Amino acid sequence: ASEAEEGICYTHSQCDEKGGVHTTPCAAGFGICCVFRSNGIGSEKMMGEKVTYFVNKQWPETGTGLEFATHSIRVKDSDICQIRLDFVTFELSGPSLTHFPIGECDLDRLVIFSIKQDLGLSGGS
Repeated sequence: ASEAEEGICYTHSQCDEKGGVHTTPCAAGFGICCVFRSNGIGSEKMMGEKVTYFVNKQWPETGTGLEFATHSIRVKDSDICQIRLDFVTFELSGPSLTHFPIGECDLDRLVIFSIKQDLGLSGGS
C-alpha cells in the first residue's frame, strides 16, 4: 500500500476475511491497517467497506488494452443517501476526432448508475 492510501484498522484475521491488504500496525499494535482494492474481477465482497480503491487490472501499472470492469458498491446502512467518489488518478482517452459522430468516446467510458434509487451527481474541485 502506498502512503497516500487510507485503510481501516482491523485485526489480521478480520482483514484477511474481508479480502483486504495488510499495511501498517494500528491500535497500539493490536490491529493492522487494512486497505481494500477492487480491480473489477470477483472482488464483490469488499465493496461494502468505507474506503475502497477501484483500480485497473494491471495496477499499479497503467492499463493499456481493451478492458471491461464492473465495480459495485453495497450500501449496508439504509440511512445512507449519498456516496462520495474521489478520483485520485483517473485518465480516459480523448473523444474521436476522425470518424462520425465527431466527439464520441469510442475507447474509454465511465458509466455510473444506481439500481434502487435516483443518483444525484455533482461536480467539485
